[in-house]
Amino acid sequence: MPVEEQLLYNTAIWHAGTRPHIGQKLTIVNRKITKLGFWVHKQGAPGGNYYYVILDGATHAEVYSQVAGVKNDLATTPAFVEIELTTPQQLNGAYYIGVKSEGGDSADKIATNVNNADVKANEFVQWFTTSWADRTDLDTAYVYTYETGWTGKISGVVNPAKIMGVDVANIASVNGVASA
Repeated sequence: MPVEEQLLYNTAIWHAGTRPHIGQKLTIVNRKITKLGFWVHKQGAPGGNYYYVILDGATHAEVYSQVAGVKNDLATTPAFVEIELTTPQQLNGAYYIGVKSEGGDSADKIATNVNNADVKANEFVQWFTTSWADRTDLDTAYVYTYETGWTGKISGVVNPAKIMGVDVANIASVNGVASA
């Protein structure tokens, strides 16, 4: 399946105290997201789970949230952690994709890895402290996998030849064509 990605990172933003959300604001055009991954790591011994989330880009209302793992199980250096969404999400519009980790302090916390340069046009880091902040000079390192092609159903199909008033030949009765 195809992926959308921003693979570069050279620094980390820590989830500690009042910064539970760190991620990327971007536009996703008519894609069904099946996997989501970020480069994350820990410091010390943070407790509890961390989550990968998809939020509405305008209101920050939660669209999807899933446990990504146990904070204490993370490596102490950046590592790519990808999850398969238990419920794939059909998205079309502006969204925030990111990591959510509540709690933590100066000694025990996790980080989301970002690039300290604007890598992807029209995308940027967002985080939440007491309000949402845009960092248009930064990009979160991420990968999402999506399905392509038509996912809907077609019903009531009419043969185009019939619409045009053309008789449809029975291929088995055409002279010179071998039948099966």
